[in-house]
Amino acid sequence: MIRHRLNLEEFQALLEKAPEGVRLELLEGEVYEMAPIGSEHAGLVTYLAKSLETGLYPKLLPRPPLACFKSSWVTS
Repeated sequence: MIRHRLNLEEFQALLEKAPEGVRLELLEGEVYEMAPIGSEHAGLVTYLAKSLETGLYPKLLPRPPLACFKSSWVTS
């Protein structure tokens, strides 16, 4: 059996020709067909995304710098 390792460009071309709903993954040049996402998996992903969005994500956003100016500091 001869194996041909794909590069990223070849893999992207393959993805464009793949039937709708087929999930492929490129690992170390080899293409693997992934199992479809089940309802339990999809529910967990949604739950985690919402948890991160409402809980952790706002804490990661950069806060605007506090600016305290005295009128004498500002030169025009």
